[in-house]
Amino acid sequence: MLVVDVETGGLSPKENPLLSIGAVYFEEPENRFYGECNTSYFKTVTPQALEVNGLNMADIQKQQSPKALLESFFEFSKYVSSFTIAGENPAFDRDFIFETAKEYKIKHNFSHRTVDLHSLVYAYLLHIGEKVPLKDQKNKLHADKSYEYLGLPAEERPHNALNGALIEAEAFSRVIYGKNLIPEFKEYEIPEKLLKYNNIL
Repeated sequence: MLVVDVETGGLSPKENPLLSIGAVYFEEPENRFYGECNTSYFKTVTPQALEVNGLNMADIQKQQSPKALLESFFEFSKYVSSFTIAGENPAFDRDFIFETAKEYKIKHNFSHRTVDLHSLVYAYLLHIGEKVPLKDQKNKLHADKSYEYLGLPAEERPHNALNGALIEAEAFSRVIYGKNLIPEFKEYEIPEKLLKYNNIL
């Protein structure tokens, strides 16, 4: 699978632009991708999105076209073992990539099916008898809370797509195998409960 994270100009793939893509081969984590792109005049970049990702309009408009970014990304992903996008809320990332590819009539091999880190952490918490965080009976298990359960720090701010993909890949490895995957996170100890869950202790 390919762990993917994107930064965008808002929450709607039709109204807001794709601005950057970060990706990591889960099976070969040294193989990484990062690229940024500019935005077309008919898409809206919201101030709230720029606060999250730390990008600015002057720099955005100096970047390559969305078409060029996607072509590079699809070329990078050509040899992945499974054309499956994985991540934290990966439907968001998938929809921005698919919508942008549709706009530029770029064909790709990715499946609409995704692997969601949130679901794996949710299952892990149920298995070890931890309560899933709720507010007003609604699930509040956000990414940083998941990372905390897995012995990882909160994602760096402002968000960067490659940094997001890297911490998500590390989180997948911890919850699936109980092992470190990304060298940048080796210093963070894997919790004992997670090791027991993976039959390592």
